[in-house]
Amino acid sequence: MISRLLFVALTTAGLVGAAQAQCVGTTTLTLFDAYQASPRPTVGGLQAAGSAWLYRYSSETGPLLVGVSQTGTPSWGHPSSSFHLPLVGPLCSPNAQINEFIAGRAATFNGVFAHPGYVPTEDNVVVFAPQGGGTVSALQLQSELLGGISDGINVGARLVRANGTSSTLIPTQFVAQSASSVTMNASAGLFPIVFAPGDRIVVTSNQFNQPFEDWQNLDVRITFSGPPVIVSAPRNQTQCAPTSADFSIVASGNGSLSYRWRRDGVPLSDGPTPWGSAISGATTPHLAIAGPTGADRGNYACAVTSPCGTTVSSTGYLSACQCIDFNNDTLFPDTQDIDDFITVFSGGTCSTGTCNDIDFNTDGLFPDTADIDAFLSVFSGGLCS
Repeated sequence: MISRLLFVALTTAGLVGAAQAQCVGTTTLTLFDAYQASPRPTVGGLQAAGSAWLYRYSSETGPLLVGVSQTGTPSWGHPSSSFHLPLVGPLCSPNAQINEFIAGRAATFNGVFAHPGYVPTEDNVVVFAPQGGGTVSALQLQSELLGGISDGINVGARLVRANGTSSTLIPTQFVAQSASSVTMNASAGLFPIVFAPGDRIVVTSNQFNQPFEDWQNLDVRITFSGPPVIVSAPRNQTQCAPTSADFSIVASGNGSLSYRWRRDGVPLSDGPTPWGSAISGATTPHLAIAGPTGADRGNYACAVTSPCGTTVSSTGYLSACQCIDFNNDTLFPDTQDIDDFITVFSGGTCSTGTCNDIDFNTDGLFPDTADIDAFLSVFSGGLCS
């Protein structure tokens, strides 16, 4: 009996060792690749939180950057109005088809276009914060300015622990306006750095205490091993039958990755649901829900597993309402939909004779003011209540 137990113990230890042995090697995560994998910003749109890479404005704990501002003359906004999530690589102008700023640029530079600021106190901050921890074995920054458009910037990186303590990884360096490309590497003697959840690397660039605009390309390369890193997290959605709702995730990690989507913590499976919708892609990076109903409302997240562990993404909330084309005239959103909704809500007749059910938010309670609130919210581009 003892020999059998010893055999089981040794076998188990061998399997554990084999599993751990699979968790070897590293992957290089870059700011440029992460931005390419993320949805493009829209005018005035806020960056969604939840990925390992966050772009912040002014401070590490300040607001996430918001979308491109193109009021009047195309520009990237101003601290008193909106700021921008930068465009990528060589397409670094308000017009994505034209590279307007070419002076001094390295043609092969794969950076993210950044705008450190217009006043001396502004910073452009990039935060790398993997949810599941891991080990960092190298850190490299690349920066370039766009010729005479900029007057110079300071760039540096530090490690910030979850308890608030910090240490310098790359001392702040000045990048002159004439620089076409500058590479900065953290000392090899600083590594490996073991990350716990909540630890992060913070890269800051500012404009060297001069009140002039600065246009910078920046890339951050981190050599990392550990549980998968969520590069792009699912986003909130409002969809309605008979269309489909789609959630996507982009993850990076060591070895092969597997995926499993959850709604409110419950794992999902492909196939029809008891309430009439249909789920596909439950074990892929792309989840689709055909014909979502009120019963599909909830918080959707994806658990990504590699030989090095599992990371669960942040959630995207699905608000499932009826279609905003309430009167089914194929014109939406238009004021006639509002008129018909209020008319039917008050007991009147729909102008087209084919209006949808008045229970707009499909909560089984109608007519109630929550239906009006939900209709007007979705009509305005917001989420269903």
